[in-house]
Amino acid sequence: MEFLRRSKSEVVTADKRIASGAGFLLGFKVIPSAAAATALVRDGTSAEGVTLSAYSSIVGEGNLDNFSHPVPFTRGLFVDVGANVSYVFVHYVLEKDLD
Repeated sequence: MEFLRRSKSEVVTADKRIASGAGFLLGFKVIPSAAAATALVRDGTSAEGVTLSAYSSIVGEGNLDNFSHPVPFTRGLFVDVGANVSYVFVHYVLEKDLD
């Protein structure tokens, strides 16, 4: 339970680095504004990072990806907001906060 108490959430409306350093991606939700919405959550501090999770919609429906096991990242978290996205909600915990 301590893991969740130390977790953080952020709402992103444009490309943004939301964390630096190592941690765990716990989940994310994409709220599209129209059909064909796209969003990527990357391990890194820019759009060049390795993709941890991706969302793409043809019908314009939102998603909620809560992972059964946290997805580790090492360099940070960068949210790459694509076309037709109102916002992306990201839930994560930094390794340094678990000490």
